[in-house]
Order: sequence, then C-alpha cells, then structure tokens
Amino acid sequence: MMSLRKLLEVPLGAIAFSGALVMAFSIEFLKKIGKLSEIPSFSEVLSGLEWRAVLYYAFLFVLVGCIEKAGFISALANSLQPFLYNMYIGIPMMYWVSAGVASIVQFDAYNLTIFRTLKDLSFTMDVWPYYWSVAWAATLASNATIVSAPALYVTWTLIEKEGYKVTTKAFHSITVKFAIITLMINFIITFMYFNII
Repeated sequence: MMSLRKLLEVPLGAIAFSGALVMAFSIEFLKKIGKLSEIPSFSEVLSGLEWRAVLYYAFLFVLVGCIEKAGFISALANSLQPFLYNMYIGIPMMYWVSAGVASIVQFDAYNLTIFRTLKDLSFTMDVWPYYWSVAWAATLASNATIVSAPALYVTWTLIEKEGYKVTTKAFHSITVKFAIITLMINFIITFMYFNII
C-alpha cells in the first residue's frame, strides 16, 4: 500500500494508522480463536508503550514542521547558495552548518529542504558532493542530542525505566563528544574523497 500511496492519493499517516488498526484487529482475532495464545493482547502492548517518547516526538515533529513552514530552513538554505559555487568553500560550509543545525533540530526536515535547494542548483553545477556532505553531516550530528535523534531519547527513557538516573548533562557529555569525533573523522574522509585536501 505504501508503494501505491501517490496513485491512491492517501496520506502517509493514514496508511500507517490503518496498518496498525488491521494488525491490532488481526492479533486480537487470532488470540480469540486460540491461534496466538502466547502473544500479549493489544491493550497490554499499549500499556507497555513508552508514551513519553511517543508524545515527545509527535510534538517535536509538529515543531519542526512549523519551523519549516515558517521558512526558517528555506531561508538558511537560500543564504548558503552563493557560497556553493566554490567547492573549497561550499563543502566545508555546507558540512558544518548542516552539522550545527542537525544537532539541535530533527534532521529529516532539514535534509529534505536543503536537498530541494541543491536540486534547484543542479542545472548549473554538480551538486552530488553537496548531497553527500549534507547527508553525512546531518546524520552524524543527529547523534549529539536527544532532540535530533529519536533513538537517543528512547535509549534515555529505557535507562530511566531500568531504575538508573542519568541527567541530561551526563547523557549529552557522552553523545556530544561522540558526534564531534565522528564528524571530524568523516570531514577529513569527505575532503580526501572529493580531492579537496
């Protein structure tokens, strides 16, 4: 059904929600007839769900959507455009700006907006190195904070669920260092790959 989304003109959220409903009804039906007796019921699964994480990311995506709709990410992308014609300036600038933004904003919306801007430039220049630069920087930088990486927030809540108390400062003292080290290593590799060093 996902592959037919554009053809059917059905929103992605509706497909995901209907898929979850079909799965829930199927499991409950199979439990009732005795085919899946060892599997927990749908209500048990819902009660074990980490609702803080679900609500956190629901509201985070709303916030990022508002930032994108307000035009902040597009304005940033357009302000970087003049620097992209020189690869020696453009790639480092794109890399480190993307890393900075992706460490504080959920990086998917940022990537999509920047990629659209780069696509517009593809008629006048080779933007392939910039695509890679943005993708690498945003992906690695998203490991810096719980705001930018859903997996980090889930990890943090699971640690707390096990009874360990970890402050945000202590958690980020590890993740930020990791992100900076991987960004620096990848930056050197990126530049060597594109023969800029």
